Amino acid sequence: MYSELQKTVDKVLPHNPPVMGPIEVLLLLALLIFLLCYNINRLLGLPPGPTPWPVVGNILRMPMVGIDKRMMELKRQYGDVFTLWLPYPTVIISGHEALKRTVIRDGEMYAGRPDTYVMVLLVQGNYGLMFEENEWYRSQRRFTLHTLKNLGVGKDSIKDTITMLSHRTVDLLRKTNGEAIELKPYLTNAVGNVINQLAFGFVRPHEDKEIIRFQFLLNEVCKTTILE
Repeated sequence: MYSELQKTVDKVLPHNPPVMGPIEVLLLLALLIFLLCYNINRLLGLPPGPTPWPVVGNILRMPMVGIDKRMMELKRQYGDVFTLWLPYPTVIISGHEALKRTVIRDGEMYAGRPDTYVMVLLVQGNYGLMFEENEWYRSQRRFTLHTLKNLGVGKDSIKDTITMLSHRTVDLLRKTNGEAIELKPYLTNAVGNVINQLAFGFVRPHEDKEIIRFQFLLNEVCKTTILE
């Protein structure tokens, strides 16, 4: 009786079951990685977004030229709030109401700062108002806001400065006689001069070489930080 049962088991379950070869293992591993990448945002509780590639995320899908158009396409596809992996997960907020809610109403909740490789490389860590979120950052922020208020931020005196610089910017734009220009330097110079007037009591001309170089270096730092 036992021998007959053993023979039946041997027929159903052979002693040498088939083992997956290297190709089958690679295909199974690739399938698991694809499923993980495809569902990574949902698994981590992040907003929807394009499926990231392993290691590089969505960087290869973000053009260096025309990135604003690409962002608008993603907004239409995924909504006002979506996730990009650059290569770390980055939540993009593009809608007016969503920005108003996160920046103004719930500003403290979203005041965190990410750990950036560039800051670690340059100064061995995150420091200052732009890159830190600890108690030191909070005390600096309170001091900065207090100082800015003393300088006129939120008062009528700063409105006069903003109005004057706005008129100057409009006059500079009129002098271009309708030619195609890059608008960003004009606006950056106007905003920077508001701060310059508050801090140092004077404004710099639009063609100031020092301001142009500072804007160039600031743009390079921003590009490096984004592509870290």
